[in-house]
Amino acid sequence: KGLPARPNSTDKLTFANLMALELIENDFEFTHLHCANENFAEDLFDNLSDGDFIQIHGGPNVHSDFLINLLIDNLQRLRDLSIRLVVGTEVTWKQKVDAGIFDETKLVELMVFAHAILGHTPKTHTYLYGLDLKSEMNFVEFPLGLLEAKPLHASERLSDSSKRTLGMVLPQPGRLAKGEELHRQIVELMSSEHIKQNWDLVVLNPPYSSQEFTDFAAGVDLMVNTSLGETFSYQIQEARALETPVLHPTSTYISRRGEDYIECWPEFGLDFSNLEELESDLQAFYNEPDLLDRESARQGSLAREYFSLEELGRSFRKLYSEEPLGNCQVIFSCGHSIEQAESSQLKCCDKVHTIVFDNCSGSKPVSDFALQLQRRFTTGHASHFDQNKKLIYRRATLSRDADGVWTTVSNDSVWGITLDQVKVAAREAPENPGLFERMLLRLARASRILRLSC
Repeated sequence: KGLPARPNSTDKLTFANLMALELIENDFEFTHLHCANENFAEDLFDNLSDGDFIQIHGGPNVHSDFLINLLIDNLQRLRDLSIRLVVGTEVTWKQKVDAGIFDETKLVELMVFAHAILGHTPKTHTYLYGLDLKSEMNFVEFPLGLLEAKPLHASERLSDSSKRTLGMVLPQPGRLAKGEELHRQIVELMSSEHIKQNWDLVVLNPPYSSQEFTDFAAGVDLMVNTSLGETFSYQIQEARALETPVLHPTSTYISRRGEDYIECWPEFGLDFSNLEELESDLQAFYNEPDLLDRESARQGSLAREYFSLEELGRSFRKLYSEEPLGNCQVIFSCGHSIEQAESSQLKCCDKVHTIVFDNCSGSKPVSDFALQLQRRFTTGHASHFDQNKKLIYRRATLSRDADGVWTTVSNDSVWGITLDQVKVAAREAPENPGLFERMLLRLARASRILRLSC
Protein backbone atom coordinates (compact mmCIF):
# COMPACT_ATOMS: atom_id res chain seq x y z
CA LYS A 1 0.00 0.00 0.00
CA GLY A 2 2.84 2.39 0.76
CA LEU A 3 4.71 1.93 -2.51
CA PRO A 4 3.13 4.89 -4.37
CA ALA A 5 3.87 7.18 -1.44
CA ARG A 6 7.60 7.52 -2.04
CA PRO A 7 9.89 6.80 -4.99
CA ASN A 8 12.03 4.17 -3.28
CA SER A 9 14.10 2.29 -5.84
CA THR A 10 15.03 -0.65 -3.60
CA ASP A 11 11.40 -1.36 -2.77
CA LYS A 12 10.52 -1.18 -6.45
CA LEU A 13 13.29 -3.59 -7.41
CA THR A 14 12.20 -6.07 -4.74
CA PHE A 15 8.59 -5.96 -5.87
CA ALA A 16 9.66 -6.30 -9.51
CA ASN A 17 11.77 -9.35 -8.67
CA LEU A 18 8.93 -11.05 -6.81
CA MET A 19 6.43 -10.27 -9.58
CA ALA A 20 8.85 -11.61 -12.22
CA LEU A 21 9.29 -14.81 -10.20
CA GLU A 22 5.51 -15.22 -10.09
CA LEU A 23 5.57 -15.38 -13.89
CA ILE A 24 7.75 -18.51 -13.78
CA GLU A 25 6.43 -20.12 -10.57
CA ASN A 26 4.94 -23.02 -12.54
CA ASP A 27 8.42 -23.97 -13.76
CA PHE A 28 10.03 -24.20 -10.32
CA GLU A 29 9.08 -24.94 -6.74
CA PHE A 30 9.61 -21.88 -4.55
CA THR A 31 9.79 -21.69 -0.77
CA HIS A 32 9.56 -18.14 0.59
CA LEU A 33 11.37 -17.22 3.80
CA HIS A 34 11.46 -13.82 5.50
CA CYS A 35 14.51 -12.96 7.57
CA ALA A 36 12.49 -10.84 9.99
CA ASN A 37 10.88 -14.02 11.36
CA GLU A 38 12.06 -15.02 14.82
CA ASN A 39 13.06 -18.57 13.82
CA PHE A 40 14.42 -17.60 10.39
CA ALA A 41 17.91 -19.16 10.80
CA GLU A 42 16.48 -22.54 11.74
CA ASP A 43 13.95 -22.48 8.89
CA LEU A 44 16.61 -21.41 6.41
CA PHE A 45 18.87 -24.40 6.91
CA ASP A 46 15.96 -26.81 7.17
CA ASN A 47 14.87 -25.73 3.69
CA LEU A 48 18.36 -25.52 2.22
CA SER A 49 18.90 -29.26 2.49
CA ASP A 50 16.16 -29.81 -0.10
CA GLY A 51 16.92 -26.80 -2.32
CA ASP A 52 18.91 -26.16 -5.48
CA PHE A 53 19.19 -22.36 -5.19
CA ILE A 54 18.90 -19.76 -2.50
CA GLN A 55 17.87 -16.43 -4.01
CA ILE A 56 18.52 -13.44 -1.75
CA HIS A 57 16.54 -10.22 -2.15
CA GLY A 58 18.35 -7.68 -0.03
CA GLY A 59 18.48 -3.98 0.60
CA PRO A 60 20.35 -1.52 2.81
CA ASN A 61 18.64 -2.60 6.04
CA VAL A 62 19.32 -4.57 9.21
CA HIS A 63 17.53 -7.69 7.94
CA SER A 64 19.89 -7.94 4.97
CA ASP A 65 22.87 -7.32 7.25
CA PHE A 66 21.77 -10.19 9.46
CA LEU A 67 21.20 -12.53 6.50
CA ILE A 68 24.56 -11.83 4.83
CA ASN A 69 26.47 -12.33 8.08
CA LEU A 70 24.50 -15.51 8.79
CA LEU A 71 25.61 -16.91 5.42
CA ILE A 72 29.21 -15.79 5.99
CA ASP A 73 29.29 -17.48 9.40
CA ASN A 74 27.91 -20.70 7.90
CA LEU A 75 29.90 -20.73 4.66
CA GLN A 76 31.37 -24.17 5.28
CA ARG A 77 27.89 -25.51 5.93
CA LEU A 78 26.78 -24.04 2.62
CA ARG A 79 29.73 -25.64 0.83
CA ASP A 80 28.66 -29.04 2.10
CA LEU A 81 25.26 -28.60 0.46
CA SER A 82 24.70 -28.96 -3.29
CA ILE A 83 23.11 -25.55 -3.58
CA ARG A 84 23.76 -22.39 -5.57
CA LEU A 85 23.70 -19.01 -3.90
CA VAL A 86 22.32 -16.03 -5.84
CA VAL A 87 22.91 -12.63 -4.26
CA GLY A 88 20.94 -9.46 -5.09
CA THR A 89 19.92 -6.72 -5.31
CA GLU A 90 20.73 -3.40 -3.69
CA VAL A 91 22.88 -3.97 -0.63
CA THR A 92 25.28 -1.05 -0.17
CA TRP A 93 28.36 -3.26 0.16
CA LYS A 94 31.11 -0.67 0.60
CA GLN A 95 29.23 1.40 3.14
CA LYS A 96 28.53 -1.73 5.16
CA VAL A 97 32.21 -2.72 5.13
CA ASP A 98 33.30 0.82 6.07
CA ALA A 99 30.83 0.76 8.96
CA GLY A 100 32.26 -2.53 10.21
CA ILE A 101 29.04 -4.47 9.55
CA PHE A 102 30.73 -6.81 7.04
CA ASP A 103 34.29 -8.11 7.06
CA GLU A 104 35.70 -7.46 3.57
CA THR A 105 37.85 -10.62 3.41
CA LYS A 106 34.96 -12.85 4.46
CA LEU A 107 32.60 -11.01 2.12
CA VAL A 108 34.87 -11.76 -0.84
CA GLU A 109 34.97 -15.42 0.22
CA LEU A 110 31.18 -15.51 0.23
CA MET A 111 30.92 -13.84 -3.18
CA VAL A 112 33.39 -16.30 -4.74
CA PHE A 113 31.14 -19.11 -3.47
CA ALA A 114 28.01 -17.41 -4.80
CA HIS A 115 26.56 -18.38 -8.16
CA ALA A 116 25.88 -14.83 -9.31
CA ILE A 117 25.63 -11.18 -8.45
CA LEU A 118 22.53 -9.63 -9.95
CA GLY A 119 23.57 -6.16 -11.10
CA HIS A 120 20.36 -4.31 -11.95
CA THR A 121 22.18 -1.08 -12.73
CA PRO A 122 25.75 -0.45 -13.92
CA LYS A 123 27.05 0.97 -10.68
CA THR A 124 25.24 -1.24 -8.17
CA HIS A 125 28.18 -3.55 -7.60
CA THR A 126 31.15 -1.37 -8.53
CA TYR A 127 32.75 -2.09 -5.19
CA LEU A 128 32.47 -5.86 -5.60
CA TYR A 129 33.86 -5.74 -9.14
CA GLY A 130 36.89 -3.93 -7.76
CA LEU A 131 37.50 -6.73 -5.26
CA ASP A 132 37.45 -9.40 -7.98
CA LEU A 133 41.16 -9.21 -8.82
CA LYS A 134 41.46 -12.95 -9.48
CA SER A 135 38.31 -13.05 -11.66
CA GLU A 136 36.73 -15.70 -9.45
CA MET A 137 33.26 -14.25 -8.95
CA ASN A 138 30.39 -15.42 -11.17
CA PHE A 139 28.73 -12.16 -12.13
CA VAL A 140 25.47 -12.08 -14.05
CA GLU A 141 24.12 -8.68 -15.15
CA PHE A 142 20.34 -8.43 -15.09
CA PRO A 143 18.39 -5.47 -16.46
CA LEU A 144 16.29 -3.84 -13.78
CA GLY A 145 12.62 -4.74 -13.79
CA LEU A 146 10.20 -1.84 -14.17
CA LEU A 147 6.87 -1.90 -12.41
CA GLU A 148 4.08 -0.86 -14.75
CA ALA A 149 3.27 2.81 -14.18
CA LYS A 150 0.04 4.42 -15.33
CA PRO A 151 -0.79 8.13 -15.08
CA LEU A 152 -4.06 8.93 -13.33
CA HIS A 153 -4.98 11.36 -16.11
CA ALA A 154 -3.53 9.85 -19.29
CA SER A 155 -4.35 12.68 -21.67
CA GLU A 156 -3.68 15.62 -19.37
CA ARG A 157 -0.83 17.92 -20.41
CA LEU A 158 1.00 19.92 -17.77
CA SER A 159 0.92 23.10 -19.81
CA ASP A 160 -1.70 25.02 -21.74
CA SER A 161 0.99 26.55 -23.94
CA SER A 162 1.19 25.76 -27.65
CA LYS A 163 4.89 25.09 -27.17
CA ARG A 164 6.28 21.65 -26.42
CA THR A 165 6.88 21.05 -22.72
CA LEU A 166 10.36 20.44 -21.34
CA GLY A 167 10.28 18.71 -17.97
CA MET A 168 12.85 18.53 -15.19
CA VAL A 169 12.55 16.67 -11.90
CA LEU A 170 14.47 18.08 -8.96
CA PRO A 171 16.05 15.43 -6.73
CA GLN A 172 14.72 14.51 -3.34
CA PRO A 173 16.56 16.10 -0.37
CA GLY A 174 19.91 14.44 0.19
CA ARG A 175 20.14 13.16 -3.40
CA LEU A 176 21.91 16.16 -4.92
CA ALA A 177 25.47 15.34 -3.91
CA LYS A 178 26.23 13.21 -6.98
CA GLY A 179 26.28 16.18 -9.30
CA GLU A 180 25.34 19.35 -7.50
CA GLU A 181 27.38 21.67 -9.74
CA LEU A 182 26.15 19.98 -12.89
CA HIS A 183 22.58 20.17 -11.62
CA ARG A 184 22.91 23.91 -10.88
CA GLN A 185 24.29 24.70 -14.33
CA ILE A 186 21.63 22.66 -16.15
CA VAL A 187 18.90 24.42 -14.19
CA GLU A 188 20.47 27.75 -15.13
CA LEU A 189 20.65 26.79 -18.82
CA MET A 190 17.08 25.52 -19.02
CA SER A 191 15.79 28.62 -17.24
CA SER A 192 17.49 30.97 -19.72
CA GLU A 193 15.38 33.10 -22.00
CA HIS A 194 16.62 31.61 -25.30
CA ILE A 195 15.53 28.11 -24.15
CA LYS A 196 12.18 29.39 -22.88
CA GLN A 197 11.51 30.93 -26.28
CA ASN A 198 11.20 27.43 -27.75
CA TRP A 199 10.10 25.33 -24.79
CA ASP A 200 7.64 25.61 -21.95
CA LEU A 201 9.69 24.57 -18.91
CA VAL A 202 7.84 22.71 -16.14
CA VAL A 203 9.54 21.48 -12.96
CA LEU A 204 8.55 18.84 -10.41
CA ASN A 205 9.79 19.86 -6.97
CA PRO A 206 10.23 17.47 -4.04
CA PRO A 207 8.73 15.94 -2.10
CA TYR A 208 6.74 13.90 -4.62
CA SER A 209 5.31 10.40 -4.68
CA SER A 210 5.86 7.72 -7.30
CA GLN A 211 2.41 8.42 -8.71
CA GLU A 212 3.12 12.15 -8.92
CA PHE A 213 6.31 11.41 -10.85
CA THR A 214 4.42 9.12 -13.24
CA ASP A 215 1.80 11.80 -13.88
CA PHE A 216 4.53 14.38 -14.46
CA ALA A 217 6.62 12.23 -16.83
CA ALA A 218 3.56 11.30 -18.87
CA GLY A 219 2.51 14.96 -19.18
CA VAL A 220 5.71 16.40 -20.71
CA ASP A 221 7.14 16.00 -24.20
CA LEU A 222 10.82 15.77 -23.26
CA MET A 223 12.72 15.44 -19.97
CA VAL A 224 16.22 16.41 -18.85
CA ASN A 225 17.83 14.42 -16.04
CA THR A 226 20.58 16.14 -14.06
CA SER A 227 22.05 13.21 -12.12
CA LEU A 228 25.55 11.87 -12.81
CA GLY A 229 24.21 8.42 -11.94
CA GLU A 230 20.78 6.82 -12.11
CA THR A 231 19.89 7.65 -8.51
CA PHE A 232 16.48 9.32 -8.50
CA SER A 233 14.56 6.06 -8.26
CA TYR A 234 15.35 4.97 -11.83
CA GLN A 235 13.38 7.84 -13.26
CA ILE A 236 15.04 7.77 -16.66
CA GLN A 237 13.87 4.29 -17.60
CA GLU A 238 10.47 4.82 -16.01
CA ALA A 239 9.95 7.95 -18.11
CA ARG A 240 11.14 6.19 -21.25
CA ALA A 241 8.65 3.37 -20.67
CA LEU A 242 5.96 6.10 -20.72
CA GLU A 243 7.33 7.15 -24.15
CA THR A 244 8.90 10.33 -22.81
CA PRO A 245 12.47 10.73 -24.16
CA VAL A 246 15.07 11.71 -21.56
CA LEU A 247 18.31 13.64 -22.13
CA HIS A 248 20.88 12.72 -19.51
CA PRO A 249 24.60 13.15 -18.73
CA THR A 250 26.90 10.68 -20.47
CA SER A 251 28.19 9.37 -17.16
CA THR A 252 24.75 8.20 -16.02
CA TYR A 253 25.08 4.71 -17.45
CA ILE A 254 28.86 4.39 -17.59
CA SER A 255 30.31 1.50 -15.62
CA ARG A 256 33.89 2.25 -14.63
CA ARG A 257 36.67 -0.19 -13.73
CA GLY A 258 39.93 1.70 -13.29
CA GLU A 259 40.52 3.53 -16.58
CA ASP A 260 37.98 1.38 -18.43
CA TYR A 261 34.54 2.81 -19.16
CA ILE A 262 31.62 0.97 -20.70
CA GLU A 263 28.23 2.52 -21.32
CA CYS A 264 25.56 -0.04 -20.55
CA TRP A 265 22.64 1.14 -22.68
CA PRO A 266 24.03 3.03 -25.70
CA GLU A 267 21.04 1.94 -27.80
CA PHE A 268 18.93 4.60 -26.09
CA GLY A 269 21.29 7.48 -26.92
CA LEU A 270 20.28 11.06 -26.05
CA ASP A 271 23.24 11.55 -23.71
CA PHE A 272 25.22 14.78 -23.48
CA SER A 273 28.81 15.24 -22.28
CA ASN A 274 28.61 19.01 -21.74
CA LEU A 275 26.15 21.87 -21.66
CA GLU A 276 26.81 22.78 -25.30
CA GLU A 277 25.67 19.31 -26.39
CA LEU A 278 22.56 19.58 -24.25
CA GLU A 279 21.65 22.91 -25.83
CA SER A 280 22.32 21.49 -29.31
CA ASP A 281 20.07 18.48 -28.61
CA LEU A 282 17.25 20.73 -27.43
CA GLN A 283 17.60 22.81 -30.58
CA ALA A 284 17.49 19.68 -32.76
CA PHE A 285 14.25 18.51 -31.15
CA TYR A 286 12.74 21.97 -31.55
CA ASN A 287 13.75 22.27 -35.21
CA GLU A 288 12.43 18.83 -36.13
CA PRO A 289 9.19 18.02 -34.28
CA ASP A 290 8.95 14.64 -36.04
CA LEU A 291 12.24 13.66 -34.40
CA LEU A 292 10.65 13.98 -30.97
CA ASP A 293 7.71 11.81 -32.02
CA ARG A 294 10.00 9.15 -33.46
CA GLU A 295 12.20 9.10 -30.37
CA SER A 296 9.16 8.85 -28.10
CA ALA A 297 8.04 5.66 -29.82
CA ARG A 298 11.56 4.22 -30.06
CA GLN A 299 12.46 4.92 -26.43
CA GLY A 300 9.21 3.40 -25.19
CA SER A 301 9.69 0.27 -27.26
CA LEU A 302 13.28 -0.23 -26.05
CA ALA A 303 12.42 0.35 -22.39
CA ARG A 304 9.61 -2.22 -22.51
CA GLU A 305 11.81 -4.69 -24.41
CA TYR A 306 14.74 -4.51 -21.97
CA PHE A 307 13.09 -3.83 -18.62
CA SER A 308 9.70 -5.54 -18.63
CA LEU A 309 8.79 -8.00 -15.89
CA GLU A 310 8.48 -10.67 -18.59
CA GLU A 311 12.11 -10.09 -19.64
CA LEU A 312 13.23 -10.21 -16.01
CA GLY A 313 11.34 -13.47 -15.53
CA ARG A 314 13.07 -14.96 -18.56
CA SER A 315 16.43 -13.93 -17.07
CA PHE A 316 15.61 -15.70 -13.82
CA ARG A 317 14.47 -18.80 -15.71
CA LYS A 318 17.73 -18.96 -17.65
CA LEU A 319 19.73 -18.57 -14.46
CA TYR A 320 17.90 -21.33 -12.59
CA SER A 321 18.01 -23.61 -15.63
CA GLU A 322 21.71 -22.76 -16.09
CA GLU A 323 21.13 -22.11 -19.77
CA PRO A 324 24.27 -20.83 -21.53
CA LEU A 325 24.24 -17.59 -23.45
CA GLY A 326 23.82 -17.81 -27.18
CA ASN A 327 26.75 -17.59 -29.57
CA CYS A 328 26.96 -13.79 -29.35
CA GLN A 329 30.20 -12.03 -30.14
CA VAL A 330 31.96 -8.76 -29.45
CA ILE A 331 34.50 -7.62 -32.04
CA PHE A 332 37.74 -5.99 -30.95
CA SER A 333 39.22 -3.84 -33.66
CA CYS A 334 41.48 -0.87 -34.38
CA GLY A 335 40.29 2.39 -35.89
CA HIS A 336 41.36 1.48 -39.42
CA SER A 337 39.61 -1.91 -39.20
CA ILE A 338 36.10 -0.45 -39.03
CA GLU A 339 35.08 -1.74 -42.45
CA GLN A 340 36.50 -5.19 -41.68
CA ALA A 341 34.63 -5.37 -38.39
CA GLU A 342 31.35 -4.20 -39.89
CA SER A 343 31.59 -6.68 -42.75
CA SER A 344 31.68 -9.59 -40.31
CA GLN A 345 27.89 -9.34 -40.14
CA LEU A 346 27.79 -10.72 -36.62
CA LYS A 347 24.67 -10.27 -34.56
CA CYS A 348 24.75 -10.06 -30.79
CA CYS A 349 21.69 -11.68 -29.25
CA ASP A 350 19.71 -11.09 -32.48
CA LYS A 351 19.60 -7.35 -31.80
CA VAL A 352 22.85 -5.46 -32.24
CA HIS A 353 26.50 -6.29 -32.15
CA THR A 354 29.37 -4.39 -30.63
CA ILE A 355 32.63 -3.18 -32.11
CA VAL A 356 35.26 -2.10 -29.60
CA PHE A 357 38.28 -0.08 -30.62
CA ASP A 358 41.62 -0.87 -29.04
CA ASN A 359 43.90 2.15 -28.80
CA CYS A 360 41.52 4.23 -30.87
CA SER A 361 43.34 7.46 -30.12
CA GLY A 362 46.56 6.02 -31.52
CA SER A 363 45.23 4.69 -34.81
CA LYS A 364 45.03 6.57 -38.09
CA PRO A 365 41.45 7.09 -39.28
CA VAL A 366 40.82 6.14 -42.89
CA SER A 367 37.26 7.40 -43.11
CA ASP A 368 35.16 10.34 -42.02
CA PHE A 369 33.21 8.00 -39.75
CA ALA A 370 36.37 6.89 -37.93
CA LEU A 371 37.20 10.55 -37.37
CA GLN A 372 33.68 11.14 -36.08
CA LEU A 373 34.07 8.27 -33.61
CA GLN A 374 37.39 9.59 -32.35
CA ARG A 375 35.87 13.03 -31.87
CA ARG A 376 32.97 11.54 -29.92
CA PHE A 377 35.21 9.37 -27.75
CA THR A 378 37.60 12.17 -26.88
CA THR A 379 34.74 14.49 -25.83
CA GLY A 380 33.63 12.16 -23.09
CA HIS A 381 31.36 9.59 -24.74
CA ALA A 382 31.99 5.89 -24.16
CA SER A 383 30.02 4.63 -27.15
CA HIS A 384 28.02 5.43 -30.25
CA PHE A 385 24.95 3.61 -31.54
CA ASP A 386 24.24 3.55 -35.26
CA GLN A 387 20.48 3.05 -35.62
CA ASN A 388 20.68 2.30 -39.33
CA LYS A 389 23.33 -0.43 -39.07
CA LYS A 390 22.21 -1.62 -35.62
CA LEU A 391 25.81 -1.40 -34.43
CA ILE A 392 27.28 -0.24 -31.14
CA TYR A 393 30.77 1.25 -31.32
CA ARG A 394 32.53 1.21 -27.95
CA ARG A 395 35.72 2.79 -26.71
CA ALA A 396 38.48 0.77 -25.05
CA THR A 397 41.08 2.55 -22.96
CA LEU A 398 43.42 -0.42 -22.55
CA SER A 399 45.09 -2.54 -25.21
CA ARG A 400 47.40 -5.55 -25.47
CA ASP A 401 50.75 -5.62 -27.23
CA ALA A 402 52.03 -8.43 -29.48
CA ASP A 403 53.03 -10.48 -26.44
CA GLY A 404 49.59 -10.19 -24.89
CA VAL A 405 50.69 -7.72 -22.23
CA TRP A 406 48.15 -5.07 -21.23
CA THR A 407 49.25 -1.48 -21.64
CA THR A 408 47.52 1.78 -20.79
CA VAL A 409 46.49 3.94 -23.69
CA SER A 410 47.54 7.56 -23.33
CA ASN A 411 44.35 9.57 -23.26
CA ASP A 412 44.02 13.00 -21.72
CA SER A 413 40.28 13.26 -22.21
CA VAL A 414 38.02 13.22 -19.17
CA TRP A 415 35.27 10.61 -19.15
CA GLY A 416 31.89 11.72 -17.98
CA ILE A 417 30.96 15.34 -17.56
CA THR A 418 33.45 18.19 -17.46
CA LEU A 419 32.19 21.53 -16.21
CA ASP A 420 34.50 24.52 -15.79
CA GLN A 421 37.43 22.14 -16.27
CA VAL A 422 36.49 20.25 -13.11
CA LYS A 423 36.76 16.49 -13.39
CA VAL A 424 33.49 15.04 -12.18
CA ALA A 425 34.29 11.48 -13.23
CA ALA A 426 37.86 11.11 -12.00
CA ARG A 427 40.38 8.75 -13.58
CA GLU A 428 41.73 5.79 -11.62
CA ALA A 429 44.76 3.58 -12.12
CA PRO A 430 43.83 0.16 -13.53
CA GLU A 431 44.40 -2.64 -11.02
CA ASN A 432 42.97 -5.55 -12.96
CA PRO A 433 42.88 -4.72 -16.68
CA GLY A 434 41.70 -8.18 -17.71
CA LEU A 435 38.43 -7.44 -15.93
CA PHE A 436 37.51 -5.04 -18.74
CA GLU A 437 36.85 -7.86 -21.22
CA ARG A 438 34.78 -9.82 -18.71
CA MET A 439 32.75 -6.73 -17.91
CA LEU A 440 32.30 -5.98 -21.61
CA LEU A 441 30.93 -9.45 -22.31
CA ARG A 442 28.41 -9.11 -19.51
CA LEU A 443 27.23 -5.62 -20.36
CA ALA A 444 27.09 -6.37 -24.09
CA ARG A 445 25.06 -9.52 -23.36
CA ALA A 446 27.61 -11.57 -25.31
CA SER A 447 29.45 -14.84 -24.76
CA ARG A 448 32.78 -14.47 -26.55
CA ILE A 449 35.16 -11.98 -28.13
CA LEU A 450 36.48 -11.96 -31.70
CA ARG A 451 39.71 -9.97 -31.89
CA LEU A 452 40.65 -8.67 -35.33
CA SER A 453 44.29 -7.97 -36.15
CA CYS A 454 45.12 -4.33 -36.83
